[in-house]
Amino acid sequence: MRLRLLVLGVVGLVAVAAACVFLFQRQIGEAMFRQAVDENVGRDRAAELPDGLHVFVCGSGSPMPDALRAGPCLGVVAGKHVIVVDAGSGGPRRLARMGFPVGRIEKVYLTHLHSDHIDSLGELMLQAWVGGSRGQPLPIAGPQGVEDVVAGFNAAYRIDSTYRTAHHGADVANPAGFGGVAEIIPAPVGPGKAAVIHDQDGVKITVIGVDHAPVEPAFGFRIDYKGRSVVISGDTTYSAELVAAAKDTDVLLHEALQPVMVAQMRDAAAAKGQPNIAKVMGDILDYHASPEDAARAATAANAKALVLYHIVPPLPSSLLDAAFLGDAPANYKGPIRVAEDAVVTDLMSEGRLEVGVGPGGNLTAFTAFGLESDQRHALFDANLATLKTAWSGGTLAGGDKLYPASPTLVDRIWQATFTVPGARRAPRRRVTPPAAARGRGRRSRGVPTAAVPPTSDRRPCSSGRRAGVRG
Repeated sequence: MRLRLLVLGVVGLVAVAAACVFLFQRQIGEAMFRQAVDENVGRDRAAELPDGLHVFVCGSGSPMPDALRAGPCLGVVAGKHVIVVDAGSGGPRRLARMGFPVGRIEKVYLTHLHSDHIDSLGELMLQAWVGGSRGQPLPIAGPQGVEDVVAGFNAAYRIDSTYRTAHHGADVANPAGFGGVAEIIPAPVGPGKAAVIHDQDGVKITVIGVDHAPVEPAFGFRIDYKGRSVVISGDTTYSAELVAAAKDTDVLLHEALQPVMVAQMRDAAAAKGQPNIAKVMGDILDYHASPEDAARAATAANAKALVLYHIVPPLPSSLLDAAFLGDAPANYKGPIRVAEDAVVTDLMSEGRLEVGVGPGGNLTAFTAFGLESDQRHALFDANLATLKTAWSGGTLAGGDKLYPASPTLVDRIWQATFTVPGARRAPRRRVTPPAAARGRGRRSRGVPTAAVPPTSDRRPCSSGRRAGVRG
């Protein structure tokens, strides 16, 4: 009887809450919007970061349509200096959502002139112009041909710029600061094919010649600041020159194409009478690096961490990450991550991956990233022990308990520590239920923890949170 009354009471409370939400949805929506405005509009999140080297992943995708990833785009903050590497489709808007200081961009560097790396360059120039009330055009540095690209975008946006100035005034949209000005980066020659192109105020930028034939020249970049470094591969196959320039880097951001998956797409297109698509899918296999290639490069360079970006093909779910990585973990024993948009890599924290600027992110979401292998495994085991306690109905620190208990729940926290070692270890382990839980004749109705890491718009389900699980 008491249980029935309790259930009725809970149902009544839920009904009342639902009615309140329905009746006051306008007021609730207005309050939520005000809070979002207060937290995000006009906020320079880079100014809140410690003095160091930070990489904002504004685009980790490729030319293929990808609902989760913008085109190639990386924002870099080195102390007070702000640059952007590549401006793929959607990247500038992602930067704006991340609170990146677009108005303070000092220069844009282009790895090469493929369309997917430049197709939002006009939008980026416009945002930097109006957002920073620039009095001079934005410098755009890239390989030979960049002058034609910049001139084209300037011409395309010229008429629009007159509307901006007429509407907002010259104090905001100064005609003298409109557009971009091209700077040609000479292709590095000689052994190593690398050359320092900027060394000022503690920030050193090195250009690296990489192999993306028939696209020539194509560049990668190394950025050093206060003893930390990040290397950006651009589009390339496995490159000995890139490996040499990336020696001992904290984070290697390397492009990756999964050849088995792309070959399957090629064959499917051919079977369905799409020879052009099949031809393109076959052609792109020979001028991109596989995840295994990127892992070999990270090992040869002694990189502390490897982040794969320019992801081909699109991965609509992180459940595909392990298939995408293939044998990469066998080729590199350090931490590997498939990049996601709206993520910041903070190189002053041992290369730890932080979600602090995407919608709903927090600065400690990826505390396992960058730890040594033994530490990661220890953290995984501690989290697993906590979950076992919760699933079996035990009391956790602080007196919390999981309801309902789920003693027969199969261990599915394959990304509990958000690392490939965790992913590979967890599926081979199962929770052994207590003796009292065995032989009940029916399966537990407990809910598994989420099989995806907490990104900007994905979170572990409530059972994981109440069990105190953290990456």
